[in-house]
Amino acid sequence: MLKFADVDAFIRTTSAALTVGLTAAERADAVMAADVLASSAARSQLAAAARRVLQDRAWVPLPKIADEVRVVDDIEHVSRLVDELAGLVIGAADTAQVNPPLADDLRRLRDAGARRLRAIQDGCVYAASGAGCTAVFFDVMDHAVGAGTDVGVVTGQIAGALLQTTRHAAVAA
Repeated sequence: MLKFADVDAFIRTTSAALTVGLTAAERADAVMAADVLASSAARSQLAAAARRVLQDRAWVPLPKIADEVRVVDDIEHVSRLVDELAGLVIGAADTAQVNPPLADDLRRLRDAGARRLRAIQDGCVYAASGAGCTAVFFDVMDHAVGAGTDVGVVTGQIAGALLQTTRHAAVAA
């Protein structure tokens, strides 16, 4: 499904932004968060290019194209949530938003999210490399409900978006 240079570049850059953004939130590092926001426009352009390359295949049935474009849309949603998280890190007056349990969720989500995006990029949504990712996404979403901080809530939204991306990628595969 996703074996096109534009799609590959989009997933790769979003995965990198996810990794840096979640690390920035964990460390309350405004410089890292600014790097994420600096790459936002490029990721949006890559998402548009990925959509175009998928839609321009006249030989592929429209329902298949729609499923694949939905995956790109989902990954772009993840990208926008990572930007939102980076904005919260930059705007935070202090680091009180990240307590030890949330820091653990950020680390686990960083690892699971990167593995899952890599599996989608490789065309094997439920590959062994992504084992346990779904459980991490559910755990992080559960913890976000009681997080009580904006960083915690957005972290849960990222986990939910990754779960939705997984579901749509499985349909598109």
